[in-house]
Amino acid sequence: MSVVSLIPNNALAVSQEDLAARVREMADRIEAGQFGDLERVIFVLDSAGTTDYRVYGRQCCNATLVGLLEYTKLTVMQPDE
Repeated sequence: MSVVSLIPNNALAVSQEDLAARVREMADRIEAGQFGDLERVIFVLDSAGTTDYRVYGRQCCNATLVGLLEYTKLTVMQPDE
């Protein structure tokens, strides 16, 4: 077991255009129903010096949003469980 686990990414150092194209591709997959009946999508935006987020879809309270992000954090930290 390594101390540091790198998150797989097939587009390291991606350009802004490539990143936008990947987001559009994800939107196409959502529209095609590949993820089932989604209630919301959450983007975490990480740029030089700042981090932000956007939530699209069904409204939710801060507690629900934090719960979803915490669950996601757990699946990133323990992918095999």
